Amino acid sequence: AKTFKAISSWAAKQLPQQLITVSSTEDELDAFLTQPDPIPRVLLFSEKADTSALYKALSLRLVYRMAFGEVRVKANPYLAEKYDVISYPTILVIEATGSSPVKYEGQNDIDSIAAWLEPLALPLSEREVRKQKREEEDKQRKLAQKRALVNPTRRITNAAEWQEGVVSKGAVSLVSFLDP
Repeated sequence: AKTFKAISSWAAKQLPQQLITVSSTEDELDAFLTQPDPIPRVLLFSEKADTSALYKALSLRLVYRMAFGEVRVKANPYLAEKYDVISYPTILVIEATGSSPVKYEGQNDIDSIAAWLEPLALPLSEREVRKQKREEEDKQRKLAQKRALVNPTRRITNAAEWQEGVVSKGAVSLVSFLDP
């Protein structure tokens, strides 16, 4: 029989990590904070080696409206000092490049943190625009990848060219016989 702890542990591992940028160096953190994308940045300062399920869930809940980053303090304690972080976990929001961070002071539960983040996040309408833009970029990237796979039309005039250009590649080919 599965225990609640085992099931919840499995479920937490299923939450996407790729929505969170983990920074262990000052350069990585600066790169995250100075991206040209004008989206509020959320930073979690943590001593843990793994991202918490709560933080993953927040990043999923506010996807396209806020960018989520995590600073692993054990790897570089200087980063915590730089932002005057003295206890963990600590969440900061930087609304725009160069603005002063805003520190979260509430309860450590998803509803309280989400309620605090919500007014700092991009409005839902901007979220939809950003989502559509990313979907269009993904569509264009996939189309470009498909085009790269397509070989141009090629004229084959003898058996050696047929063997080299078609048979040896094992690809599907369209053959047309033209009357000279």
